[in-house]
Amino acid sequence: MSPRALARSVLRAMMRPAVVRTPLRGLTTAGLVPPGLWKRLPVEATFPVSLPDGGTFQYVAVPSDDIGRALYWRGLSAWEPETVRVYYRLARRSALTFDVGANTGLFALIACAANPQGHVVAFEPVPQVFARLQAQIRANQMEHRCTLRQEAVAAQSGITQFHVPDGEIPKSGSLNTHGFRGIHGALIEVPVTTIDTVAGSMGPVELIKIDVEGFEDQALEGARTVLSRYHPDIVVECNPDGPYRAVDRILSEYGYRFYHLRASGPEPVSRICPDETQQYRNYLCSTRMDLTEVLA
Repeated sequence: MSPRALARSVLRAMMRPAVVRTPLRGLTTAGLVPPGLWKRLPVEATFPVSLPDGGTFQYVAVPSDDIGRALYWRGLSAWEPETVRVYYRLARRSALTFDVGANTGLFALIACAANPQGHVVAFEPVPQVFARLQAQIRANQMEHRCTLRQEAVAAQSGITQFHVPDGEIPKSGSLNTHGFRGIHGALIEVPVTTIDTVAGSMGPVELIKIDVEGFEDQALEGARTVLSRYHPDIVVECNPDGPYRAVDRILSEYGYRFYHLRASGPEPVSRICPDETQQYRNYLCSTRMDLTEVLA
């Protein structure tokens, strides 16, 4: 075992007992532990995550899960809070939500918890990540309200090569066979579907979240029937090196307006223009005339 692996194993063992984690969590929540430290502290626990209205859902964290680590130490404020606030408000009134690129299931959990009468369809093609997604839904007894699909989403259905980065729970799996931004990993074969194909048998889609590492335009190309028929609200990641111009073009064809999700709130913009710092990567795209509740 390498020195780094040994150190990681020792740290995981040290952080496993609740008697160690609990007081440290209190200090971290109070802002007394710097991010440079708590972001390195592994978590192996099932714990409640508080929602903006006081509700909760359970999250099952394992040591290699960066999302679980952030949620445990700092709550929802530690993971894209500018996006979570808006997404939660949208999900409260969405009867059918699609989470495209669900990873371990944070946004699927938020949508299910926000609207107990709603249904969520979550897509995640990477086997080991899909297993974590399944664990989250089971822990919250949401199986009847969340359909899990181990598939990639693109412009056409079929079978394709999918790049999976190294690591126990990779966050940047991609249809780019060279890897998202050249990150090292391996290729696996995965089934691919389209939003239109899945939505065809389910009815009106009201909210879609898309995070597919540079293939957001392809996901939208496969959703043109849904876009024209239902005009769902869309939260989509747009990076400077991604297909944001194509995303802008496709959605503009259906009358969408754009809002950059920033710490100060959703900022109306005429065009999608990604944040060069990549601190605020997500955009809300909507055809609604009244977004007062969401933009407040």
